[in-house]
Amino acid sequence: MPNFPKKKKFLITCGGTREPIDPVRFIGNWSTGTIGFHLANEAAKLGADVTLICANCSFSQLSLTIKQIYVQTAQELHDTVLRNLPNKDVLIMAAAVADFTPIKTSARKIKKNRKNELVLRLKRTPDILEAVKKKKSVGTRHCLVPTISCFAAETDNFEKNALKKLKEKNLDMIVVNKVPESFGNNLVQYKIIEASGKTTPWRKSTKKKLAEVMLKTMQ
Repeated sequence: MPNFPKKKKFLITCGGTREPIDPVRFIGNWSTGTIGFHLANEAAKLGADVTLICANCSFSQLSLTIKQIYVQTAQELHDTVLRNLPNKDVLIMAAAVADFTPIKTSARKIKKNRKNELVLRLKRTPDILEAVKKKKSVGTRHCLVPTISCFAAETDNFEKNALKKLKEKNLDMIVVNKVPESFGNNLVQYKIIEASGKTTPWRKSTKKKLAEVMLKTMQ
């Protein structure tokens, strides 16, 4: 695969956010960040300048040229993406971001009670892609990003949900992948849908191969 025609600057997110309930418990998901890891490594191999924002994951085999930033919660990921977005050519949102977070976090470990139940009140987490879209719509320097891609991890209505997200978030490309099969697995079943209307058939491959296919599409 040829290198990028210029030294493109990539901002990639990976992993899964964790929303604290108390000091020892959290709301989370099964994402390991593997796809983001391969995207970052493959982009670096092609000569890109890569910043990888890792939500509760780390990788020892990343290219030494890749800048890593570590976050835990959806709010931290939101703030870090917007802070690092200026002057980037490509944004790839591969992290699995929690949609809800507890309204209140206990400062102490929550103990068992006589009712044998615990009720959590949740609120929406910040919508990162919506924030990116709003900044781009008013032409701020935070969002002059030519290429924005993300993933739609779905259990059903795959293409319908992916197309809805593609249009609502004004994306250039979306990769819909079937879960929970791909969590913790080196194989992924996916389909790529571009804003131009171009699509790929459903494919099953390694996550490394998916990263290569995505980057080839961006060249």
